Amino acid sequence: MRNILYALLIAGGCVWLAACDDDEKVSETPSLQAIYSATDFDALGGSGSLSIAGEKVALSAESDQDWCTITQTSNSQVDFDVAINFGLTSRTAIIRVGRGKVTTEVPVYQTGNLIPVPSAKSVEFDAFGGSVEVPVTHIAPFNASIEESAKWITAEVTGDVLRLTTSRNETSEALIAAVTVKSGDLETNITVKQTGAEIIPETTSLKFLNDDTSPREIKVSSVLPFTAASDGEWLTVETKGASIVLTPTDNTGQAERTASVTLSSGMLRAIITVTQGDPAYIDYLGDWTLTAIDDEGEPFSYNLNITQATAGSTYKVIGWGGSAIATSSQYALTAQFDSATGGIRIVSQTLGAYSQYNMAFLGLVVVGENQGFVTGDGYDCYIGQLKKDGSVAWGNGTVTVSGGVSYEIIGACYVAMSGGTVAGTFTGDTPFMKTPVMTRAVATRSFGGVVPRVGDAKITPIGMKALSAE
Repeated sequence: MRNILYALLIAGGCVWLAACDDDEKVSETPSLQAIYSATDFDALGGSGSLSIAGEKVALSAESDQDWCTITQTSNSQVDFDVAINFGLTSRTAIIRVGRGKVTTEVPVYQTGNLIPVPSAKSVEFDAFGGSVEVPVTHIAPFNASIEESAKWITAEVTGDVLRLTTSRNETSEALIAAVTVKSGDLETNITVKQTGAEIIPETTSLKFLNDDTSPREIKVSSVLPFTAASDGEWLTVETKGASIVLTPTDNTGQAERTASVTLSSGMLRAIITVTQGDPAYIDYLGDWTLTAIDDEGEPFSYNLNITQATAGSTYKVIGWGGSAIATSSQYALTAQFDSATGGIRIVSQTLGAYSQYNMAFLGLVVVGENQGFVTGDGYDCYIGQLKKDGSVAWGNGTVTVSGGVSYEIIGACYVAMSGGTVAGTFTGDTPFMKTPVMTRAVATRSFGGVVPRVGDAKITPIGMKALSAE
């Protein structure tokens, strides 16, 4: 080639000389040829190499990015490392390879990272705590951090799994915190929640009668294990699964006494106040369910509400029947507390006007083959007594009528009086009541002060002749 160029130079003058000079420069700086390259990487990076064709002369190499570093060069190969790409965007580095004055440039491409994605956005623990494993979708390695105040959580990363562990929560406070899952500058959060502990006995007060030494079981709602202790030597406490059993000693003839039972669960406490004595005025206050049998042998029930009338002496009773009269506070019955026996008494009584009638609560008796109401105020219709199991057993009273004859009351109810005689009873009320028993209501009933209008209560006329009490 060189000889040909010189020949042309002699023939053609300086124009060909210029062409000859240009061709000479190209021939002195030929490009290197990369015959093999491993130059595409995902975000994890790794190691790569370039193979360069040509004569076996030592190569030189340099990278224009610090995340792509040359590790070794030889006569025909360049080795390099690509660091993990924690960024979201892809990137490119240029490796410049030289052999003497001859060079070539090879691009190295790396894809971006992905935000680590846990399989669950939130994790919940009960008060016991524990551990749960959460798989995490990711490319580059990730770590986990917890806000400084959340000492109750630990986080551990193993491969593709985040393991969260919570300690036992012995407080009633529900806990919540964020765990940050991070890969480089990319992050996401998991919300961790833990419920608080609780210890709730089904009742916080209990009364035994003086002669009652029978065990009484109280259920306890508690997330964590609990213990129970009594501060009274006369009251023993036994833990039985999710309940406690309280047993008093006999207190016959003695004054009322009180003990406290303390339930403990972690940092939580609950107190049950236990008394033992004769029935007291307050024992009859509250909401009750009254169950009995009617004259056809069918069971029925009423919802009763007993409130204070005169402290320590009398009560107002609403609901002794199902009619609008019986469930109205305007016609509440007056009941009496008998301090001598610790019992409760409902007597016959006049209650006020309703439409063209006067309301009364009267007892029903059997006269021969007939039944009849006994007019007059003040005789016992029902006598109740608090029992050891907390229920109230009612007994029917007696009444002496004109002529000195005594009858047992077989029932009592609201009646409408007209001209001193019984005009009728009310739909929804059951006059006959056999062996009624009153137990504490599970759900309370609200009794309003609604006055029934004419038509709210239906009067059922009866053909029984009313008797008069002495």
